[in-house]
Amino acid sequence: MSALVRALRSAVLRAPGGDPAEAAVAAPAEASAERWGRVAVGAALVLCALGVLMVYSSSSVRAARDAGDGTLYLKRQLAWAGIGLGAMVVCMRVPLSFWRTNARPLLVLSLALLAAVLVVGTEINGGRRWFRLGSFSFQPSELAKVSCLVFVSAWLCDRRDSLHEFRRGFLPAAAAVGGMAVLILVEPDFGTALFVGSLGTALLIVGGARMKHLLALAACSLPVLAWSVWTRLETIQERFQFMGGADQAHYQVRQGLVALGSGGLLGRGPGAGTAKLFFLPEASSDFILPMLGEELGFAGTLLVILLYAAFVRAGARVCLRCIDRDPFAFLLSLGATLWVGLQACINIAVTTACAPTKGIALPFVSLGGSGLVTLMAATGILYAAARRADDAALALEGRVS
Repeated sequence: MSALVRALRSAVLRAPGGDPAEAAVAAPAEASAERWGRVAVGAALVLCALGVLMVYSSSSVRAARDAGDGTLYLKRQLAWAGIGLGAMVVCMRVPLSFWRTNARPLLVLSLALLAAVLVVGTEINGGRRWFRLGSFSFQPSELAKVSCLVFVSAWLCDRRDSLHEFRRGFLPAAAAVGGMAVLILVEPDFGTALFVGSLGTALLIVGGARMKHLLALAACSLPVLAWSVWTRLETIQERFQFMGGADQAHYQVRQGLVALGSGGLLGRGPGAGTAKLFFLPEASSDFILPMLGEELGFAGTLLVILLYAAFVRAGARVCLRCIDRDPFAFLLSLGATLWVGLQACINIAVTTACAPTKGIALPFVSLGGSGLVTLMAATGILYAAARRADDAALALEGRVS
């Protein structure tokens, strides 16, 4: 494990004597990892319920105009929420050894789907990112997030003795992350590509990758990033002009700020918002937070932020309890926590004009099928990691006693 992990390890082992066995024996006096896992699951479910409410409120007018059925997107979101709930329950019960064994097949499947969507995928708004399945659509880049999390975690644990070697240890994991990121970038989806790359890099750093290897990876990524920035230069300039207060403001961001600021303390009330009347183009997806702020006010917005904080805190607690008990569980729980926390921060920063638009949805809340399902699955994996940590602690306690 890297120096960062060793620092976290020392924080966990501040029990008398600082011995892992003593820490395991003392663990029952504290909240168990599974209890923190339940906190994360509870936060995710409440956010999902709020999301269903806000998706219906923000999309009903558009659905009535386009399809003659104001509940169209509500039905879809409920269906995906049901699928996501099933995926979460399954992932909660599946042993972590399943993910470790099937990490490579999952990676191959993700790469194949990412390549296939560029050829046979449905083009929407200039991007070929979706497979259309009747009235539903599937986004392979969302599955790539799970694949990145599982494969890199498994690789770091399987090759920890050779991770210091560039060709045998570091390069295959970096190539897997880079391959997925490049395929997503070609769709094009800059925000998700950057997110997948950041998630994989964070796991490599924590897992003990050498700094010189990481610098080599960064150097290889520069041409790709430069090309991506060059192709989006006009859009990026427009976003930063708005952040700096220029007159040529980006319409969607400005409308989002108007909606977010008009809710006051308690909001206009559920369903009473006006931004959804075709003023805010992505009112039910990337910019659903301004809709929530308009209808539920500062109180509702604060509730959402506190729920994300509760999820991240619970995930961090699970991570701390996994460090010396199961490295694979530690990396999975860390990745799932970073996934939700980082994605929420990016979306909130974008909708409040603190960052240029990225096309990153608000976790558990925004309209979306495959994104919601994979987030629920990641939450289930986090809970499974918590249970694994408790099982390992009980086993160690039995050996000590």
